[in-house]
Amino acid sequence: MVLNRRISLFDPIGAALVTIDPREIVRDKVLRRQALIRIEPPLSIDNMEALSITESNGRTILWLASDDNFSLFQRTLLLKFELKQSAEAIPSERDS
Repeated sequence: MVLNRRISLFDPIGAALVTIDPREIVRDKVLRRQALIRIEPPLSIDNMEALSITESNGRTILWLASDDNFSLFQRTLLLKFELKQSAEAIPSERDS
């Protein structure tokens, strides 16, 4: 899982979580990625800097964090998301 950030003077701040296959990491190669979530206004967002993944009671939890860098223009945020598996990702009996 990779945290992508977007900060610009002309666009609103944003973040996206994507997954990549680490086996595809090769010098000078563009990685294929699958977007999981895009976070941008009007959702609470800042310069997200940290990503953690935990498990609790069989649930996969994603944590995103930012800090205010002692600035009046930034905030410290801790965002929590549950990663749910889509029905398409669950193997059926005939796939076994």
